[in-house]
Amino acid sequence: MSNTMLRKRIQVVALILVVSLFLAVTATLATTKLIKAKNGGKLNIASGEAKLVIPPGALEEDTVISADMIEEGEYIYFQFEPDGLTFAEPATLMISQSVIDKLEDTILYGPGSLEILPGYSNRKWMEYQIDHFSLYYFRRR
Repeated sequence: MSNTMLRKRIQVVALILVVSLFLAVTATLATTKLIKAKNGGKLNIASGEAKLVIPPGALEEDTVISADMIEEGEYIYFQFEPDGLTFAEPATLMISQSVIDKLEDTILYGPGSLEILPGYSNRKWMEYQIDHFSLYYFRRR
């Protein structure tokens, strides 16, 4: 095999690796948005399967918020950034009924300690009031 052919094969393999890495990274990117403290805002999570609604005045200052829904093994996680952020007024985590139907129950847990949050259903969505960011998760059926 000539050096030219070997170089071309190495370039093709390198390109495939770069594209694969790019696709893996972009597939797991969270929704990120600047939320104005004065106005509040909404983030659609996982192509609209969940939403985070932050009311006006809930944030002390304009804040870049990231939210993601991760399905892994027997759990569905909701991860938020900046970690530990607290709200002056609770934010609402809305989870579509299609996601809720996959779950063992409608109890959210926070890491480190059990945190049972009451949920309210309007048939299409389950709504949970959260006063801080943490890693919340559900167990699958």
